[in-house]
Amino acid sequence: MWLAQQGFEVTGTDVSKSAIEMATKKASQADVECTFHVIDFLETQVPGAPFGFVCDRGCFHSFDEHETRKKFAENVAAHLDKRGLWLSLIGNADEQREGPGPPQHTATDLVTAIEPYFEILTLESNHFGSNRPNPPRAWVCLIRKRERL
Repeated sequence: MWLAQQGFEVTGTDVSKSAIEMATKKASQADVECTFHVIDFLETQVPGAPFGFVCDRGCFHSFDEHETRKKFAENVAAHLDKRGLWLSLIGNADEQREGPGPPQHTATDLVTAIEPYFEILTLESNHFGSNRPNPPRAWVCLIRKRERL
C-alpha cells in the first residue's frame, strides 16, 4: 500500500485467494489503486510485465530448496525491465531464535541463488518491521538485473 501511496503503479500477486482478497480490501480502505492476481509465480507470467521494480517481503525465503530459490530469482529477472531492481526482505540465519518466525537463510544461500541473474547492490543485516519486542532478523537485499552479454 505504501508504494501505491507514493505514486507507484502496484501489481501484487499471491498463490492464496484469501491473501489477495485481504490485500484488495486493505487497498480499498487505504484509498489506493492496486492490481492483484492470484497466481503461482513460479509457473505463471504476471500480467503487465516487464516491471521496473519488484518488492518481495518473505516469498523468496519461503522456498527450502536451492533450485526453487534459483528458479524464483530467474522468474523475477524475467519479469523485470533491463537493469530493473528487486528489493527482497529475507529471513536471516545469523539469529538463533526460539519460537515462530520467518524461514532463515545464510548470505551464501542468497548469493548462490540470485547471482546468475542479478548484481547485488546492497546486502544488509537488519530486522523485519514488527510489533514484537524482538523482531526477527532479516536480510535486506537490493539487487539489479544483470545485462546479458
